[in-house]
Amino acid sequence: MSRLENSTHQGLDRAFELISLLANTNVPMSIVEISRALGITRTTTYSMVNSLVAQHCLERSPTTKKYTIGYRFFEIGSLYRYQFPFLNTAEKYINPMFEKWQVRINVSVIKPVATAVILLSKGSSLMPRMPHGQVLFAHATSAGKMLLSQQPDKVLDEWFAAVDFPQYTPNTISDKKKLREELERIRERGYSTETEELSARRACIAAPIRDMTRETIAAVSFASSLAFVDEHRQEMTDDVLSLANDISSELGYNLLPGNGGR
Repeated sequence: MSRLENSTHQGLDRAFELISLLANTNVPMSIVEISRALGITRTTTYSMVNSLVAQHCLERSPTTKKYTIGYRFFEIGSLYRYQFPFLNTAEKYINPMFEKWQVRINVSVIKPVATAVILLSKGSSLMPRMPHGQVLFAHATSAGKMLLSQQPDKVLDEWFAAVDFPQYTPNTISDKKKLREELERIRERGYSTETEELSARRACIAAPIRDMTRETIAAVSFASSLAFVDEHRQEMTDDVLSLANDISSELGYNLLPGNGGR
């Protein structure tokens, strides 16, 4: 790698570090604070920040003179889901199911490394707020565990070796041996559950969405308060499986007799 290429690479790494810093702390920061946090000079910080402001990746408050994430990331993030055309089909079936249950219904996909991304979310204002955003460690959600259970063993081996799963609550399955056992149970029964594993007083049930290749391409999940899910668990389980099967069928997945919707 040439000196110029190496310098460009380091500049990109620093820019992503800065963006991640502001996104994760969610607190406006000054040039001095950014410089200290990243361990770079103020001159370098000024140059990098000004470039990102020009691209609308950062914004500067006219009163505090501090910096936050810019609207460009909102714009780019909003476009991400359009590479998944099956969402139009999913939404058509989700709408009437939402009218029945008035709970949060999510459609999620899995990405490396063991990351669940919520692409579509239809929710009730009475539903407890999602505490960790739209990108989550898969082990702590019903949809994420459903999607993990469908991965080849080779992929799971690589992912399990690459990450340490955080413990969000006392119920989070962060032990890798226990998580593998949970994934095997999910494979056998064809749906997954999550009870206060991501946050307190919250529960989820998820089922797989498959396409004409018979591959699991996403998961659909119902989420609500633990009390509500416990009260309606069997009917909600039946309905999330039915919803997943309806979406899968329209995507070309032909359900065979006796396969339990798998």
